[in-house]
Amino acid sequence: MSDNHQHSQNLHEDGGEDKEVHFLRELQKNCDRTQKEIANSCNISDVQVTRLKQKVASTGKVRGYKAVLDPMAFGFRILAFVVVRLKERGHASSVEMSNFIAELECVQEVHNIMGKYDLLVKVRVRETEDVVSFMQKVNERKEVQHSKIFSLGMGTVKETTDLAI
Repeated sequence: MSDNHQHSQNLHEDGGEDKEVHFLRELQKNCDRTQKEIANSCNISDVQVTRLKQKVASTGKVRGYKAVLDPMAFGFRILAFVVVRLKERGHASSVEMSNFIAELECVQEVHNIMGKYDLLVKVRVRETEDVVSFMQKVNERKEVQHSKIFSLGMGTVKETTDLAI
């Protein structure tokens, strides 16, 4: 879906943008602003900001607010993408293994994928030995047929959780 098509879906019949969508876009830009600043940028009242915050939280559209830390500032210089192939390719084994991997401290993301492998895992660690340790923990599981480092990140150009709403 193109950006223009997506944007047009968020417009009212009178051509004005949906207040909730505008509010969510402003939150994505910087949710650390004061309620008054958000209200001003959305052309709505402080009360409407409060109501919209409650609404998007209660409907699950916003899952929380979190500080975004710089991995390099804390010595997490290694970014690895690991693929995992399971012995049995069923929903139950995939869910169980995904949950196990997701609980490992170095894991930032776990994705179920299609193709030769079943899982794609994003791992951030300080040392190469930490990647090796992660791989050993994964490969020790009876559900795992094979895992390998798909790629090591050499630098990040863009990393975001923002959605193009």
